[in-house]
Amino acid sequence: FGQADGWVVEGDNVLAVQVHNDTISDSTLHCDAGLRISGGSVLLGMAETWRYHVGVSEPSGGVVDPEFLGAPIPPVNWGQVEFDDSGWLVGPGGIGFGDGDDATDVEASVRYSAMSVYMRQAFVASIDAAASTNLLQLEVDYDDGFVAYLNGYEVARRGLGVSGDFVPHDAAA
Repeated sequence: FGQADGWVVEGDNVLAVQVHNDTISDSTLHCDAGLRISGGSVLLGMAETWRYHVGVSEPSGGVVDPEFLGAPIPPVNWGQVEFDDSGWLVGPGGIGFGDGDDATDVEASVRYSAMSVYMRQAFVASIDAAASTNLLQLEVDYDDGFVAYLNGYEVARRGLGVSGDFVPHDAAA
């Protein structure tokens, strides 16, 4: 999707993906993602261990407005490196339910009350990986729509409206 310079920084980084179903009664949902740089070096491989939040609520402390409703000290967005995901569930990708190919199966009790799953994976990049000459390649295996963020910035979207628009946890793909 572009050169690494400006997207990947030396040190701590995070790839964050929200995946959405097309209806609340859809019996399948799936997501896994990976990130590579030119030459085939893997920054984040498919089937890595992810932290994830089942979308029965917004992941950033219930805040639904991307401008944080004018809060004097806005909370850290769930897609940023600084976000504390220590209370999230942990499991290997792909994460989802209903299609028989998920390494992490979302608990049955929440399947039909959630339209989305939010996933985060932290990774450390070297100065070489963050070099401006390296091209980034994002791979996402998903069902039905997703938005991907790198260090809090949207880098890809499929099936969920217009780039840059906020997508609430209960939106349909």
